[in-house]
Amino acid sequence: MNTLSEGITIINEEENLDYELLYFFSKIFDGNIIIPEADIFIWTKIGCLIGHIYPNYSELPTEEKEYLEKEFFKEMWNYNLLDRIDADKTSEIRDMQKATISAINTDKVKFEDNLSFIHHVYMDEINGVMNHYEKKIKNKFDEFIQISNIDKYENDEKILHIIYEKFYKKTMHKYLSQFDIAAKIYATIRWNKNQKFKTNDIDDIGHTFTALPYFNYFFTERSFCQLIKQIEYDKKYSCVLEHNKEKILQIIKKI
Repeated sequence: MNTLSEGITIINEEENLDYELLYFFSKIFDGNIIIPEADIFIWTKIGCLIGHIYPNYSELPTEEKEYLEKEFFKEMWNYNLLDRIDADKTSEIRDMQKATISAINTDKVKFEDNLSFIHHVYMDEINGVMNHYEKKIKNKFDEFIQISNIDKYENDEKILHIIYEKFYKKTMHKYLSQFDIAAKIYATIRWNKNQKFKTNDIDDIGHTFTALPYFNYFFTERSFCQLIKQIEYDKKYSCVLEHNKEKILQIIKKI
């Protein structure tokens, strides 16, 4: 994967969500600013995801300063996928994920008899993710109002209602794909009484809502491949899914 990617990856999900929100606002409100789709500028180098702040060498002589800046840039530019994965595999992160999944499975069993329609479960997940990102949604809407120079005829609470209604009425289409895909997968697993969430599901769901809207191909494990095809989100987001190693190799050779 390092060889295939050449160190190119996608921007982090929080930054991408900012773009998805601004793009959504630009499509549903009349304004004098055009926000491009996120897939136009979503790509970056892996080293840009690790949180480094560019070093300040202002106290050093010019020659030493330039040398260190170039070396730091080269190190970040050559930072590869395996380095990134290793950085994420800390015991603290894994323990936190295990605790989260344990709590989710407990609630899944506790409330499974109250599930009547899968769309209601989906909307429950949408409501949860919107509550989590309420501040971000309002802040990005305020930012959009400022940069588009339109009258703020919709208040912060109204924009939350608009988003919720569009998801409820199934008119959101492909907008806010992070919310849509994550909510749909969590809802589908909750709906299946014989299926439990696994620790790796947190990463797999993150990979899924990152891949489906922006990649042409998504290779994942059998269970997630089947789940995504079951809900037909591969068709919705025009992404080819595969889990079989031989078929994946055939696809890569054709590419």
